[in-house]
Amino acid sequence: MLTGALGVQRIALFADAHGHVDLLRQALDACRVQAVEEIVLLGDLIDRSDQADACALALAGWKAWGVFGNHEQAMLSSLLIGDDLGWRPETIDLFMGLEEYIVVQNICFCHDQPPSASQNGDHFVNRAIAPASSPYHIVFSGHTHFRHAHDERGPLDVSTGRLSLNPQRRYRINPGALTAGQFAIWDRAASLVRFCTIRP
Repeated sequence: MLTGALGVQRIALFADAHGHVDLLRQALDACRVQAVEEIVLLGDLIDRSDQADACALALAGWKAWGVFGNHEQAMLSSLLIGDDLGWRPETIDLFMGLEEYIVVQNICFCHDQPPSASQNGDHFVNRAIAPASSPYHIVFSGHTHFRHAHDERGPLDVSTGRLSLNPQRRYRINPGALTAGQFAIWDRAASLVRFCTIRP
């Protein structure tokens, strides 16, 4: 699975674009300026099948991989049973390559809850409640459209736009929704997550 994944130093994290290809292109332009090497999709790149080709075309030329969200799940099920959604072959390849979750080097990428996580979502609604203990060093997820970060002690301040990662801590990080112009860049060499915002 994902041979060579995380072999790069600068990774962008995109969640919840919901087919807004204009915002996707702006975020990719910002990633070029920041020397991002790979794009990780955290689900809900699209809402409807007619958005898929445009989003896949915007990502052409990038190494993009990741997970599907609840909005893509029914479309992927249709593809699996042989339905023709009218997508370009490259679009089918992109979406069929998405997984429910990905775990690599003790990092979990998911759309909602990581595997083996508690189904209690209270910490998403109430910032004062810490997430359940995680077996992963970092969980990157989307779905809530709410930019936030927690470690095992509770909420972390993301208002500075930067989060330094301690190898002894366990994190849950949502880069925010691309529909709000939010995404993140994980600089692995610097152990830093930078929260980025483009203007919709």
